[in-house]
Amino acid sequence: MPAVVILSHQEQLERLGEECPEALDRALVAGDICFDRLAASLPWREDYRAALGLRPGQRLVVVTSTWGPWSLLGEHPGLIARLLADLPVDEYLVAAVIHPNVWHGHSPWQVRAWLADCRRAGLVVVPPREGWRAALVAADLVIGDHGSVTLYGAALGRPVLFGSFPANAVDPRTALAELGRHAAVIDDRPPAEQVDSAITKHDPHMGARVADGAFAAQGRAAEILRAHMYPLMRLDPPPAPARTSPVPPCGPEPRQWTDAERPALLATVAITRSPGRADFLVERCPAEVADLRSAPLRANRHLVVDGTETDHRLRALADLLVQRADARSRPAFGDRALTVAEVRKDGECRLQLPSGGTLALRANAANTANRAKAANAASAADTAVTATATDTATAAIDPSVLASAIYAWVAEGHSIAGLPAELNARTGALTISFTCERISG
Repeated sequence: MPAVVILSHQEQLERLGEECPEALDRALVAGDICFDRLAASLPWREDYRAALGLRPGQRLVVVTSTWGPWSLLGEHPGLIARLLADLPVDEYLVAAVIHPNVWHGHSPWQVRAWLADCRRAGLVVVPPREGWRAALVAADLVIGDHGSVTLYGAALGRPVLFGSFPANAVDPRTALAELGRHAAVIDDRPPAEQVDSAITKHDPHMGARVADGAFAAQGRAAEILRAHMYPLMRLDPPPAPARTSPVPPCGPEPRQWTDAERPALLATVAITRSPGRADFLVERCPAEVADLRSAPLRANRHLVVDGTETDHRLRALADLLVQRADARSRPAFGDRALTVAEVRKDGECRLQLPSGGTLALRANAANTANRAKAANAASAADTAVTATATDTATAAIDPSVLASAIYAWVAEGHSIAGLPAELNARTGALTISFTCERISG
């Protein structure tokens, strides 16, 4: 019999009494120091999001799987790829938190091999030992299973979708079972629709209910544990109060050197014209997880390939090549007549047309719609960190979005001279007012 049995909630004490009553006099309801550290980390949410590479206005979807045949990966191994294929990259970043038992039971090499295509499509892989807690604090949605990471995410107040939930494997009296009775399970509908619904219809009181049902003595676990552990070691406790430290930021698994620094994208552009104005709705999804054979490119849909791309198939199909001033160099694309977008450090995009003309595209950050500010504020609702509208808009803009807008304009048969004076490109939470100036050709 152990000297002490640590429990996180009174409900566990009741179950211990049913299963092993002789252990009751050794039981201690101490709360959960892991949850206390998560709660203490909330003011650093924006730092964690920046470490994961999120741009202002993007939502972070954390996909988590425990181990075993009834886990998310065990039942739906293709779910992550489905999410990446359907969630526009300018609106969402997807991160994977995989249980250490999967990493070490199947080997890190195997896990990386399983996720290789998804990583090339932009998936952020959280290392098995550290980073999952920071990812939960940074998340806007958790998609999980009956593992503890899903429970922690819900207790933090994050909206939850289940990719898998084996109700018969969960005690119906637990907070996790209660969560399973309320959170939806992803079905065969388009994932983006379900993700957006889960976030917008989230009950703001659910987090507190889950936390109260799972963790007693919230904020006091370190204090309680110290008071009981030091006497067991026959030591005097330190004089200073017990400290609950925030968790460190998440350093994602490094990308393979041979992978592009940015994923190849399928960009779909809808153009709306009105007197003196053109509006471009740009939606971009990773090409790596798309079936290009079943998705033929049309005038308003094109393949955007980064200059660091090493996949010869994507390079051969590219419609728009993006060269970035801060990226490593790659061999040229040969003699193909490509539209090339050169993204400069100052945020300007030089668009070189196959005809030989060069355009300068630049966003007017001061005129960017306030949707960026609203999206940023919503993603940081539980922190004291916000950004000004201008700073948020400028940081969130990928100038290659503007290049896709002009590419689609030309592909529809319009002339550059016929561009109206007012140009707006909308992608995700941003509406970008921009200018187009011919500088040569």
